Amino acid sequence: MALDRDAERTRARILDAAMEDFALRGFEASTLRDIASQAGVSLGLIRHHFGSKHQLREACTDLALDAVRSAEAQAARRGRDMGTATVGLQRYIARTVLEDSPGGRALFDEMFAASTRLNSVDDAPESSVLPLVLTVMTLGIPLLEAQLTRVLGTPALEGDGLKTVRRALVELFTTTQMDLD
Repeated sequence: MALDRDAERTRARILDAAMEDFALRGFEASTLRDIASQAGVSLGLIRHHFGSKHQLREACTDLALDAVRSAEAQAARRGRDMGTATVGLQRYIARTVLEDSPGGRALFDEMFAASTRLNSVDDAPESSVLPLVLTVMTLGIPLLEAQLTRVLGTPALEGDGLKTVRRALVELFTTTQMDLD
């Protein structure tokens, strides 16, 4: 049992390090050697648990998909607020979607489907635009994190910066009226 828990902790450390590296540098620029170093494990241990860099990315994406599904289930219970994913997870999802890999497309599609289920008002074709725009805006925040942080003067994806961004989004969607004609 202790060995199983150690293996699971090692696997989790590898996944965390991989998600961070893939988010920061992108899949192509990331190396298993760098990920192993960040996780404090040998390259052989990564190969033992995941096989290849592509399989490691698939495991990271599966973890992210599970997190999106879990957030949707929580939102359905709480009333549309999908909560806040960890900063690392937000960065990983945004970067993976930006790279337009099969996993990135799966993540985007899952986020869009969740947003559609949580935000559609009726069956009219244009009602699918709101969840689409919400999905794109949600992904835009971690993609533009550096600029948001620079302007806010505090980290945009955590603490007071995140509260400020979330308040602005609530304000935007609850009180702003735009005349598009």
